[in-house]
Amino acid sequence: WTTGVGTTFVLAHGTYVTYGIRVRNTDAAGNVSGTANNASELIVDTVVPANPSVSFPSSPTNNGTVTVSLGDGATSWTYSINAGVDWTTGVGTTFVLAHGTYVTDVIRVRNTDAAGNVSGTANNNSELIVDTVVPANPSVSFPSSPTNNGVVTVTKVSDAVSWAYTVNAGNNWSDWLT
Repeated sequence: WTTGVGTTFVLAHGTYVTYGIRVRNTDAAGNVSGTANNASELIVDTVVPANPSVSFPSSPTNNGTVTVSLGDGATSWTYSINAGVDWTTGVGTTFVLAHGTYVTDVIRVRNTDAAGNVSGTANNNSELIVDTVVPANPSVSFPSSPTNNGVVTVTKVSDAVSWAYTVNAGNNWSDWLT
């Protein structure tokens, strides 16, 4: 028996069998009470689960899907897109980042185990740009018909990096980088 101090004591990591933990009182005259016991097995788990494995999209991208795999011992995961200020419970194995620029280490993913232990975080290790804004249509000048000069002039918009054309209603496309 260990003499208690204050109003609490802490159980170490481990499994405690039914009725293995017992607490009793003693009065000033040395009279000892009966015991209060744990009525079921008690597991104290202080082991932190492994960090999640996270796949971030390449940057820039128009698909902000982040894929998460639980670390060993984990039962759930959460993520933050504001450097850990706010956390969202993960569902399934992915979450989608909205349009925007995410600086290094602002996206964080962590695991939790059944006992509530929280892992370290897996963070984005470089800036990530998710661009879901579609560029405007190009400006195109077609020749008059009939003509002996089939030159079509294309002017892409400033935020476009390439343009493509087809001559069979979209079945085959030819890309041109400019």
